[in-house]
Amino acid sequence: MVRSRSHPTTGQLPGVVCKCDSGRHVDVHGKRKEEEFQFLVTFQQPLDDYVANVEGKLEIGGGFFSRTSSQIRFTSSGWLEALCETTSSGSVATSIILNFYLDNINGVLQFADSSPGNFMATARNVTLNTRTIKLTSSAQRFDSGWQNFELNLDYNVKNIDGRLVWLLNPHVPY
Repeated sequence: MVRSRSHPTTGQLPGVVCKCDSGRHVDVHGKRKEEEFQFLVTFQQPLDDYVANVEGKLEIGGGFFSRTSSQIRFTSSGWLEALCETTSSGSVATSIILNFYLDNINGVLQFADSSPGNFMATARNVTLNTRTIKLTSSAQRFDSGWQNFELNLDYNVKNIDGRLVWLLNPHVPY
């Protein structure tokens, strides 16, 4: 739930069209107004979606699908498979193909600009550590050399009612 108080003169919501600069209003064109105003923005966000205890460390991240999943594995064809809890207290087998979301650009694993990605075609020794949920591999460079990479899938994959979903904008630095 988001509640906010709009600017008394313009009626605009703070942070959308206007901003504060030393207590004076600055409109979107950068023109200063001599009026002063205050606004209050409150919101509620479930922290369980973004914060987790990972091996005794506080981690800020994305989906943390492993907290509500078991029998997690990665197949040689690029599928992440798991038994995921549902809101109806059951569990279902589900999967997501990671090759759809990941690209190898000169030995650097990146999120695919358009689907499908190609990382499986140019990766070797791809493994998933099911304890840390980290995908590791070597990705081929343009010069035919290899570059090692590691990706924590808990930051990018979420269990939504028994379905594995790729998060397009995870809230963690890599």
